[in-house]
Amino acid sequence: IEEGKAAVEVRDFDLHTEIADITSILRPQAQTKGLRFAVHVEARTPFRLRGDRQHLRQVLTNLLANAADALTEKVKLSREDGGERFRGTIYVLSAPQERDGRDGVLVAVCDNGDGVPEDIRTKIFEQFFTTKAAGVGTGLGLAMCVDIVKEHGGMLSVTDDEDLGGARFEM
Repeated sequence: IEEGKAAVEVRDFDLHTEIADITSILRPQAQTKGLRFAVHVEARTPFRLRGDRQHLRQVLTNLLANAADALTEKVKLSREDGGERFRGTIYVLSAPQERDGRDGVLVAVCDNGDGVPEDIRTKIFEQFFTTKAAGVGTGLGLAMCVDIVKEHGGMLSVTDDEDLGGARFEM
């Protein structure tokens, strides 16, 4: 184990159960903020994965929390201006995906917020970079997520979501 790195506990785990568990924990708080979760796991997605379950839970939880933070502000602003009420949606997708000739799994967290502007997409995964107000975010969450996903042989990226119109984080 490298100095400063948390111990990695590699074992088999059920991806579908982890997604369902995390969203069920976050859903009640999200609903009080005017947000909803939708989850879609393609039937042919492998449900058994090998990796550090706790670390991958951290990544998914962080991505969902970031989406909720972005949408909560948009919901709040729509309530204040008295116009059409915005309903924030966070969508989690899991599907099989092949990369470099190897079978794998794509997990995407998408939302219908304002998305991530092009000019900060390259910076958003850097340590200490944050778009949140001073004292709210540390700028460490997404950097940590990138490290964890890399340790599992994957990658983390951000783009626009074609269906919802907001951000789409894929691992």
